Amino acid sequence: CNLKCPTCTKGNKEGYEHKTGIMDWDMMLACIDKIYDENKDAIVLLYGNSEPFLHPRIHECVKAVTDKGLKCHLSTNCNYVHHVEEVLAARPELLIISLSGFTQEVYVKSHAGGDIDKVKVNMKILAQANTPPVSTLAVSYHLYKDNEHEIAPMKEYAESLGLNFFVVNARAIS
Repeated sequence: CNLKCPTCTKGNKEGYEHKTGIMDWDMMLACIDKIYDENKDAIVLLYGNSEPFLHPRIHECVKAVTDKGLKCHLSTNCNYVHHVEEVLAARPELLIISLSGFTQEVYVKSHAGGDIDKVKVNMKILAQANTPPVSTLAVSYHLYKDNEHEIAPMKEYAESLGLNFFVVNARAIS
């Protein structure tokens, strides 16, 4: 991941070693085959608790899942995006943009190392590339005690781009 969020094991490493790296391609394909063989209705969430757009072949990963007939979901902090058209052409069912504020002052408290202005630009890039819609794009606003006042402006911005919007209570990942 490219951030150091204090409520995530990637950002808060005390007592936990977060392994990083890229799975071998043949191993990934074998995992997808096994998932398909055991549960054809499975939803494959690529890169949970990390940043999928950092993977140089993310578009190929999504395509491998969807070509098998499985549903694919992604979750991004949206500070970095690439291969956007190719990722969306691979038809992930859902792409969630996780964030926690509308202004940098509020956002950076829980998305340490992130840049909310960059996120907003990348949200627009994703929305424009998803025309006509092939995937559901949704903003997951993480609610903390001190960021409720920024829900409305972020909701308005997200919906102006045609993105779905929902609020979730923040949680710590251990």
